[in-house]
Amino acid sequence: MSETQFVLSKVRGLVIHNDGQIAEVELGGIEGSEEDIFLATIQLHVEHTQMTEEEFLNRFPVGTLMTIRTVRTVSLDPINRLE
Repeated sequence: MSETQFVLSKVRGLVIHNDGQIAEVELGGIEGSEEDIFLATIQLHVEHTQMTEEEFLNRFPVGTLMTIRTVRTVSLDPINRLE
């Protein structure tokens, strides 16, 4: 039987690029063991929003700091060990 847990965390995002189509955001930890650690770079795509390119540029200008909440699913499956 497996056990599933959900891990909630907050990360900091910094917009490093936005051309109206794609915004790139660098993520860094701000809590617990991830504090002050670079985690990843993600992309936000205007096509996944209901914004125009101009609205997207205005909403996510380069240099914008944001707080992002993440949810990770961790499944723990028992291992059968031969003794």
